[in-house]
Amino acid sequence: KQDDDDDDDTKCFFLTVVRDVFEGQNSPRFEALENMECIPKFSTTLPNDVIKKSMLTLRKSLKKEFHLIDSKILLNESKYEKLIDVFPKLSEVEYRLVVVPFVKKFLQDKLKK
Repeated sequence: KQDDDDDDDTKCFFLTVVRDVFEGQNSPRFEALENMECIPKFSTTLPNDVIKKSMLTLRKSLKKEFHLIDSKILLNESKYEKLIDVFPKLSEVEYRLVVVPFVKKFLQDKLKK
C-alpha cells in the first residue's frame, strides 16, 4: 500500500512538471505541495498541516534563493560580456590560455560573495 501511495505522489509531481514544460513556464510551479492529496503521510506523530506548513515555508525560501542565484548568474554574465568587449580580439589559442583562467577566477570569486 505504501509503495502505491509513493507512486501516486511521484506521478503527481511528475505530471506537474510535464504540464509546466508543455505550457512553457519559466520555472516550475509548486501547486502539488499545496494540494493535500499529493502530500504523503510523512509521519504518524506530526499532523499533515504541520508538514504542509513547513514544506510551504521551505518552498518560499527556495524561491528566494533561486532568484538570488539567477540574479548572480545574470550579473556575472553581464560582467563577463563586458570583459570580453574590453579585451582585443585574440586568437583562439591565446583566448583559452590567457583570458579564460582570469575570467574563471573572477567569476568564481563573485559567486562566492
